[in-house]
Amino acid sequence: MVAASGPISLVEDHLEATLAACGTFQTLVEAEDATEAKASIYNDALPEPANGVEYTKAELTGYYPYATIETDPEGGYEMIFDAVGAGGHDYRDAGRLIVRIARIVPANTGIADAERGWKNTIGNILAELWGNAGGAGYLAIAGVVLVGLHRFHPDDEPGMGDAQGATIAVEWGSEG
Repeated sequence: MVAASGPISLVEDHLEATLAACGTFQTLVEAEDATEAKASIYNDALPEPANGVEYTKAELTGYYPYATIETDPEGGYEMIFDAVGAGGHDYRDAGRLIVRIARIVPANTGIADAERGWKNTIGNILAELWGNAGGAGYLAIAGVVLVGLHRFHPDDEPGMGDAQGATIAVEWGSEG
């Protein structure tokens, strides 16, 4: 993978580090630590399907559970005028990233229990993102919005299997 450089991809990497440090995310992806958890976080999308066109169910299932991080296509990055300083104009950066987290529904779990368990997992991840925010190497999170929780039932999406997903918008910004 190409190394991150510049304010857009570096911010994505900081959110990856912030998410990977969340104990609940590590548990979800069965990782021992943040380094292992990063192996389940993908930039923008999952790797290309083996045939270059479409994932097989087995191939897709092999990625679960996982997260993707992408810069929001609308409002993903902005440079905001802050003040006029001794060296000229000062600016601060801000933007929005989208995190998508998905898992296979645990076997032999009823619908209500699966939904409640997923809400608990995502809620704990959100709380841990806040707890990690702004620390060394982590993203300076200014706000988090749970955009939606999703269920990909095998009757509706046979290729997805019985899976759940969450979409989270993460607002970030440097201090003004």
